[in-house]
Amino acid sequence: MITKEGMETVLMLFQIHDPKLVTGVVLGVIGATAISWAWVNFGHLINIRRFFQVTSIFLMLFMAQIGIYSFHELSEAGVFPNSEVLHDATEPFSPTGLYGRWFSMIAIGACAAWLGAAWIGDAIKKHRTAETVGQNPHTTPVR
Repeated sequence: MITKEGMETVLMLFQIHDPKLVTGVVLGVIGATAISWAWVNFGHLINIRRFFQVTSIFLMLFMAQIGIYSFHELSEAGVFPNSEVLHDATEPFSPTGLYGRWFSMIAIGACAAWLGAAWIGDAIKKHRTAETVGQNPHTTPVR
């Protein structure tokens, strides 16, 4: 599936005759190589459970944004009854609206806050577990 999408993208990009395209391709390959190298060398340090939790939160927020924007565009096209009222009500959530401009940063901030809270929660649990182990005379303290 990924190969198919990649080949479709390449075929579409071949239609663009812009010198900046080569620069973009080179930078993209360098970036992909750097990310691959980092994943191979440091991937074992990532908590996969937390990684997928944060990715799921980001995807839910992204889908909410897509839903609101789709509703906004459909109301702009006049698909719904009273479309003008609905369009005006959703205008602040459009990509150029008051809230829509900041939605990407809000989504990233929410994911970072979730990750930070989970990290702090894990540290507290680990600290409490270490204290509990140290108080129990039948177990050896963690060093």
